[in-house]
Amino acid sequence: MFNLADEGVIYARVSTPGQVRDGNGISSQISACQNFAKQNGIKVIKIFKDPGKSGGSLNRPSLKELISFLKKRDRLTYVIVYQLERLTRDKKDYYPLKELLAINKGMAVDIKGIINHNEDDPFAGFLEHSMVGHADLWRRVNRINVIENQTERLKEGHWVFPAPIGYIFRNSSLEIDQANAKLVKNILEDFAAGKYSTYQEIIYSDDAKLLINPRTSKPYRLKDDTIKRLLTNKLYIGKVEYKPWGIEETDGFHKPIIDERIFNKIRSRLKKKGKKKHSNISPEEFPLKGDLICGSCKSRLVYSKSKGRSKKYPYYRCNSNNEKCSSGPKNIRTEVIHKQFVKLLKQTAIKPQILKLADRVLEDVYRDRLDQLTGMQHSRDQRIKELIKRREQLIKKVIFTEN
Repeated sequence: MFNLADEGVIYARVSTPGQVRDGNGISSQISACQNFAKQNGIKVIKIFKDPGKSGGSLNRPSLKELISFLKKRDRLTYVIVYQLERLTRDKKDYYPLKELLAINKGMAVDIKGIINHNEDDPFAGFLEHSMVGHADLWRRVNRINVIENQTERLKEGHWVFPAPIGYIFRNSSLEIDQANAKLVKNILEDFAAGKYSTYQEIIYSDDAKLLINPRTSKPYRLKDDTIKRLLTNKLYIGKVEYKPWGIEETDGFHKPIIDERIFNKIRSRLKKKGKKKHSNISPEEFPLKGDLICGSCKSRLVYSKSKGRSKKYPYYRCNSNNEKCSSGPKNIRTEVIHKQFVKLLKQTAIKPQILKLADRVLEDVYRDRLDQLTGMQHSRDQRIKELIKRREQLIKKVIFTEN
């Protein structure tokens, strides 16, 4: 079978981030595949690795890259894997994936020879099918075991899912991330005190901008859903709860960031906040929302209404504290900013004489292009006439020769 091509690629995968951190799996798979390729005279031209990616899903970056790579090649390429289940552990995905590789001139092979390409050998086909089923079975059994173990740990008060902002995992235990915990505490306490009225105000606050993801060392990309989870997460008061699995609130082994009094104030404010918090703010009242930046601290201006004696008045305002931004006033009436914006638009408006000149330039370009296209059309018409005339002459010659 290995005389069909002389080049191949290696695909390696491990399922868990723990395997990646400990160095288990990927390097040994690649080494074994390289030895296999050398023994069978196959030149390895590229290696694809999917660390920490489940075999129960085909949504893997390097697997997609592998298929794109095969599409660009004009010859058969071996796809070498350590074991059949490195491709996938889901039985419903195995044969479609194998066929997808074949369509793109890729032939999947494993170093133990389980993957079968001989349809005339029923025993080899049965062995392959059995190993596919075996991989799928253990994927499902392992998933059940993981859920059972995680459920027991949750009941004991250990958080088993990704750490929320302000916490990190050390030795499988949830611990406070000192760099972010203080900022999270400030955000939660400020919301409880009424400093913020919308999720967007929190997102553009000074404290939120300083939150750094410890995994990437980059700022978090905060969204409304992120802020909602942050405001309602009982982990911040030292509790563990996971209702999808029937885990009721219990004391956690981790330390809290805020006390229950602050959390209850937040919950009370969220109930009053209601679903119609933004319904009174129309685009007509704040057409520049999200597009205005403070000239001093460069933070994005927020928008809201302030209650007067007889009605509410719309304002844009800088929400930065005085330590970061000393400019004033903090609140600016919308009509003041809108008038300045209209004035700016008038200043940047194109003068009529410039528009007239542009029209003439475009008209000249159009005419030159039209003349060029007309000339090309005339040349083609002449050529067609010459070819028709030439064809008629050849037909006459053929008829004369036959006669």
